[in-house]
Amino acid sequence: MANQLRFRSDHVGLLIAPPDGGEGDALRRKLIAMQRAANCSVATDGELFRSHFIEAIQTADAPILAEAEGKPMVALANMDVKVSLPSASALMERTGMTEGAAVGAIRREVAALIEAGVPYIQLNGTAYGPLLDEGRDIDAQLAADRAVVDGLAGGEEHRLALRIGRQGASPEWNADDARLKALFGLGYDRYLLDFGTQPRGFEVLALIPDPAMVVLGLIDQSVAELQPIDPILDLIDAAAEVIDGDRLALSPRGGFSAKSGLSWADQDRKLAQVADVCVRWWGFAR
Repeated sequence: MANQLRFRSDHVGLLIAPPDGGEGDALRRKLIAMQRAANCSVATDGELFRSHFIEAIQTADAPILAEAEGKPMVALANMDVKVSLPSASALMERTGMTEGAAVGAIRREVAALIEAGVPYIQLNGTAYGPLLDEGRDIDAQLAADRAVVDGLAGGEEHRLALRIGRQGASPEWNADDARLKALFGLGYDRYLLDFGTQPRGFEVLALIPDPAMVVLGLIDQSVAELQPIDPILDLIDAAAEVIDGDRLALSPRGGFSAKSGLSWADQDRKLAQVADVCVRWWGFAR
């Protein structure tokens, strides 16, 4: 079923700026138009207006992103909007903030974005990939990210997602089922997971409780060439053997960056391919 906050044709959030640049609302309109033309489910500002957020949030006494990113995008976009930010566990890892301080800062940002009418908020749990692959304890990270989402997820007008980036890691998850169940049992509405080009590692999907959705990171955003469509469809087929296909969505594996040698046009083609695959598999992209 379309338009039930499924956000089927998703992307991580980071975008390459248009070649002719732009500032303020003029730049936002270009980004929105590109994503709408590519048939994306959601639009982001590409984090192109964000500067020194990690430093600022450590001392801020008021939310930052709702005013700087959420409200301008909601006002301009004729489609759903997504804003991404670090998870509390990632903030702890990057800054050394205490659990209480990190949870308070991120929960304040999330609550303000919800109040601003942002329907899709993604928290980037960058600490989990290395910790899981190294077999290390994640109890402190789980406690922090659970505290952020408690009472905020599952709303009728918004979705909260946790992205667990594992780019470059083996498709198999080097963690026992108990730890993975705890991770996927945090209560988020969506989980963004990176996978490779082979149907490996999908068994982890069985540990994600209904009705949480899973965004499969299957499109390689680091190269300009488009992947063949049929193998991507085959991977979704394989994932749907483990979890109900209606609980799946699709995205690139990571954010877009000009440092990878990609252009604005390459990015456009990649996002359009995500939507094309969604239409072929689910019948619609949004």
